[in-house]
Amino acid sequence: MVILLGLAFVPVLLKLIIKDIDKNKKGKRCFVISCGVIIALIAGLRSVNVGTLDTSHYYKLYQGVPNFSTLQEFFKHHDLLRNGFFLSEGLFYLATYYCAKVIPHPQFFILITSAFITFSAMYFIYKHSKNVMLSTVLYICLGLMTFNMNGMRQALAMSICLFAYDFAKNKKLIPFLCMILLAMLVHKTSIVFLLVYFITYLKCKPKHIIFFTVAIVLFIIFADRFAKIFDSVADKNYSDVGAFESGGYVTVLIYALVLIFALVFGWKDRKDVGFSLAFYLTILGGAFFCGRYISTQIYERISYYFFYAVLLLLPQTVSRLLESEKPAVVAIITSLSIALFAYRLYGSAFQNFTFFWG
Repeated sequence: MVILLGLAFVPVLLKLIIKDIDKNKKGKRCFVISCGVIIALIAGLRSVNVGTLDTSHYYKLYQGVPNFSTLQEFFKHHDLLRNGFFLSEGLFYLATYYCAKVIPHPQFFILITSAFITFSAMYFIYKHSKNVMLSTVLYICLGLMTFNMNGMRQALAMSICLFAYDFAKNKKLIPFLCMILLAMLVHKTSIVFLLVYFITYLKCKPKHIIFFTVAIVLFIIFADRFAKIFDSVADKNYSDVGAFESGGYVTVLIYALVLIFALVFGWKDRKDVGFSLAFYLTILGGAFFCGRYISTQIYERISYYFFYAVLLLLPQTVSRLLESEKPAVVAIITSLSIALFAYRLYGSAFQNFTFFWG
């Protein structure tokens, strides 16, 4: 717990050392790279017993690759091609197989995937955030970093989708679709990121907001049916898992507060493409998260694809405040985020965080 909590202070300390990181490109790059290296090392050198069983599962999968002399044997043993290479998320297992053949130690796989996930997030922050320090603190403290250490394969797919975000924002359909297809070869849930391209056409206008609200209401009404359709296409059984009856209220509160803050203080930016896209995606993420209460638990995992929008919307809203107000507001948000992180770590699967040699 102490290690991860200490990590939350790293962006703050680097901000004090590297001046004007949001105005100086060289300083900004230095900040992003430094944070990325530290986060990637801590996440990548974690013990296999940290977090949920996902890391342990893929650790053992990687560890077992030397038992197979050919890729075909590996795929056949794990029944990976039952629905074809694409629908079997074959790219992830293909990468696992060849990485294990080159470097057999499973910890290398944890390290290399953590590095890709981390630097994808840091590049996303570097490219789109109005305050890279604040976005990095939010990434560490609000749940994305810990989720990425838990749901390793989905986290990889989410990381690929972060590059698709840039193509969607710039209306580059073919590259966007290629990135989504690539992500689906790692985790099929990434198909939901297709919604981002359609949302880029929405403006913060009354008729668009009404349209989007109606779409959200329809999603809530037909959430169970959507889950069953996805199961039939992807050969999964997500819809068989029941809804959560409680928990997650802090996350709902985060979504609500960020949206209210954006409406009150950031609405002047409503004509900005970055603001409107982050605004709608934050609403969408909140709606998917609430799906955990009314339909099936998979909607919570899907919501993480869109939680990255919070890392953009909150800093952009802060950027609209008076210069005299910004430092105090950033300090308050940073302090509350770190306090929440400490609260969540206590009693969680990451409370006894250790490195692989511990």
